Amino acid sequence: MFLKNTETLPLRSYSNEPRRLTWLNTAIRWLLGATIGAFILGAVFKTHVTVPNLLKPKVSRQDILQGGIAQYSPQYDVDWGVPDQLPQSCTIDMVTILERHGARFPDHKPRNEMVATIDKLHNAKRPAKHSKLNFVSHYDIRQTLGEEDLVWMGRQQAYNSGKRFFDQYKDLIDNSFPPFYRAPSSPRVIESAQLFQLGFNDDPIWKAYDDLDVILPEGKAHNNTLDISNCPLASNHSTTIGDDVSDVYASLWTPHWAKWWNDNFPGAKLEHKDIVNLFHTCAFDTVVNNGYISEWCKMYSLEDFHHYSYYLILQKYYDSSYGHPLGRARGIGYVNELISRLTGEPVVDSTSTNQTLDADPATFPIPPKDRNQMGHKVFVDFSHDSSMVNIISALGLAKPPGLRHLPFLIDRREPTPNYLFDISKYTPFSGRITFEKIHCGESIGEYDAEEDYVRIKMNEGVYPLKFSNCGPLGQEKGLCRLSDFIESQRWSMEGGNWYECYED
Repeated sequence: MFLKNTETLPLRSYSNEPRRLTWLNTAIRWLLGATIGAFILGAVFKTHVTVPNLLKPKVSRQDILQGGIAQYSPQYDVDWGVPDQLPQSCTIDMVTILERHGARFPDHKPRNEMVATIDKLHNAKRPAKHSKLNFVSHYDIRQTLGEEDLVWMGRQQAYNSGKRFFDQYKDLIDNSFPPFYRAPSSPRVIESAQLFQLGFNDDPIWKAYDDLDVILPEGKAHNNTLDISNCPLASNHSTTIGDDVSDVYASLWTPHWAKWWNDNFPGAKLEHKDIVNLFHTCAFDTVVNNGYISEWCKMYSLEDFHHYSYYLILQKYYDSSYGHPLGRARGIGYVNELISRLTGEPVVDSTSTNQTLDADPATFPIPPKDRNQMGHKVFVDFSHDSSMVNIISALGLAKPPGLRHLPFLIDRREPTPNYLFDISKYTPFSGRITFEKIHCGESIGEYDAEEDYVRIKMNEGVYPLKFSNCGPLGQEKGLCRLSDFIESQRWSMEGGNWYECYED
């Protein structure tokens, strides 16, 4: 059913709060320092880039698809160093999956920028002499790359994910009501959830779609935990930190490539932002071609893809995660919905949740408190990558240890280490987070009696829970006692810094 928003939180003023806009002042000061420092860093940064060689492919398909194009990579399984095996006395009593839509065409604005860059190459004074660059003049980006909708790879990803999910949780599914499906109102997200449903039901991929249980309308006027847009200052023009930081980074690693393209296409006059657009073209042309590496990718080295992926990491980190003052705030509502599902208690939240929908068992069912009772125990939510990053950050996951800001000068000959928020491992196309409530009938670790636990899987790998509440069991087995996990989420339960969304 398509449900119109029945409750929207009012705009509130917190003019007397002592922390009024201190985060914005800090962010602006940091940005100014970063921009000025870029001139000094530029000279040093040259030691971290390689001089391009003409069309000598040095990058494997796996290098590109598993991290080289960051969040535009198709989903791949990640090993976080924690074993997947559960103790024999443990069973999964509830599961919630939060999944990004499948691979898609570029969004409207980036596509227009990519088109403008390709047009510069097409309008060069003369075409490139090198025969391996002939593809440039024949490439019709307007016909090849659509806007925003799923590509075939994305449809197949969502369908296969549903089949895999059924196989993984068949025992729980047999003792539960059918999965409860939610999605925000973007067509690509709805379609991904519907394709997941077809795969889950083992229906043919071409079968007509079934309706989802709840579709949450998107936009600033709506409360929606799967597409969080009702935090006004988060998207205010003065707080778009991610674009500014990543642009400074791009100005450091792209000049040698701008020169290379301009030498090969005299008169094109490509600038550093055009080089980013060409890497975007490489990424999207690859997913459009079902993962076969695009000609637009073959001139770059692995080091170049490490630069590109880190550009996107910086952008996402400072737009939606710990680097943005309101990155975590936007994920609070979903965390409180998750707590409701884990505890069987009503949702308590005054941030991004739609309180009317969450209070109605028909639109937000919660599992029965008695684990032996039939009820809703399987939940499937679909979302966007930015909202998933908000949620991951609100949970306190993927936090770089001891760091407030990500560094510019790191060795790009190596892939981005996990501790620096490698976005391809968190929210690639069709990336997924799985939250499991687990009951163990015997002693586990330091606990003597039977207990309920929480386990999180990030792209199929068990994720180490490093909260102090979870102890060694959380880090080594990925299991955190339910009561301890709930305590670790106290920040979200108390509303975090949501009030800063409305300061003026």
